[in-house]
Amino acid sequence: MKTQPKFVAYEATENEYALFDSHEAATAWLLASDGYDGISEETENGDSYIAQITHRTRLEVTDRKENYHEHGDDCDLQECDLQEWPYEDKFNYVGKVKFRDVRD
Repeated sequence: MKTQPKFVAYEATENEYALFDSHEAATAWLLASDGYDGISEETENGDSYIAQITHRTRLEVTDRKENYHEHGDDCDLQECDLQEWPYEDKFNYVGKVKFRDVRD
């Protein structure tokens, strides 16, 4: 399984960010990215940063379309009392977004 980056660095002068496996790599990128003559105002003001990623999103599926009835030719709409999928047809499942702790 591919390891997930542990740090994000944001460079305010160019409004760019990048993901890194180590704090050292993030620091090197951030120091090299301020390519102006001298030091940018954003850098002086502390607008650029490095943050450690502590949580990532995950989806908890709460229901699936396959659990519901789909009206077809063999089903009389007047007589059918089976519950249909209550969401748009383009969705095959619904769920909740949760956050998982990814700290070592």
